[in-house]
Amino acid sequence: MKHSYKLSTLALAVMLLMIVPFNLSGQENMTFLGNWGGGGGEIRAVANFGDLVYYGIGNQFAITSFEDPANPFTAATLTLDDMVEDIVWKVSGGVTYALVSGSTLNIIDVTNPLAPVLLSTFALSGYGEGLGVSGDYAYIAVGSSGMQIIDITDPANPVDVVTLAGSSPGAYAEGINVVSPYAYLGNGGGTEIFDISDPTNATLVGTMVNDGWIQDVMPISNYLYVCDWGNGIDILDISDPASPVYVSTLSNPKNADIMFDGNYGYIASREFGVTVIDVTDPGAPTLVGTYDTDGVVRKVSFGSINMGGTQEGHVFTA
Repeated sequence: MKHSYKLSTLALAVMLLMIVPFNLSGQENMTFLGNWGGGGGEIRAVANFGDLVYYGIGNQFAITSFEDPANPFTAATLTLDDMVEDIVWKVSGGVTYALVSGSTLNIIDVTNPLAPVLLSTFALSGYGEGLGVSGDYAYIAVGSSGMQIIDITDPANPVDVVTLAGSSPGAYAEGINVVSPYAYLGNGGGTEIFDISDPTNATLVGTMVNDGWIQDVMPISNYLYVCDWGNGIDILDISDPASPVYVSTLSNPKNADIMFDGNYGYIASREFGVTVIDVTDPGAPTLVGTYDTDGVVRKVSFGSINMGGTQEGHVFTA
């Protein structure tokens, strides 16, 4: 997405970020484009809105333009109350918002990336490592408390709705993704599916106990891709959300986060880098390749950037 704000005179924030452009028909030909900064603190979250990238450096929320990926420029930074764990964005009424989770939920107006405005900070019922948004509601994975739902109809005055604990063994929620009318929660040793058609009366409808610790869950069509920390990617058939069915597992040494572009999945594999998989056949997923990195990869974000009139895919990693 193009922006008219002039960013070329702004200084680059201290950060650790990698961009990987690739040919959409040849994912195995990923190319390292750059690694910016380092030394400013741990980066645990990254999300992009077109060529603008939102990320956290410790408790610093930062916005950087990658309109020219070889020469990124930081538009602004904002100091928050605690570590930035996850970031999502939404557009409503012509305003772009970034939602940031950690020990609290922070809602930021980022319509002008040169001057982001912190609209509100809301205390959470647990530590918010995962965050999702759908409509006027935010859904947060809040550790041992489960899933918390917050009404963000008025971003400056969010309202608590409910916290649901779930029932998985060793329950500790870290990853969440939402595709209405369901929220998918990675909760310790299990994957949980909640009906959120009425967020004020959300209910647990399905659970699948996994072999290991769940870090992230991503629904694509009728399948759920589950990051099982030390085992691999478990694939579940969720065509009946009340009765998820195990389909297959693609073995992978570390699995912290997963993002998709079509049939290709990009896995944050911690010290093993970025793993790319092909799930054209969910019953027989295949490994496309692994791209090694200098640092430990915690989160991934996919974006298609207009470069010289051509849309080119990039993966941003924290």
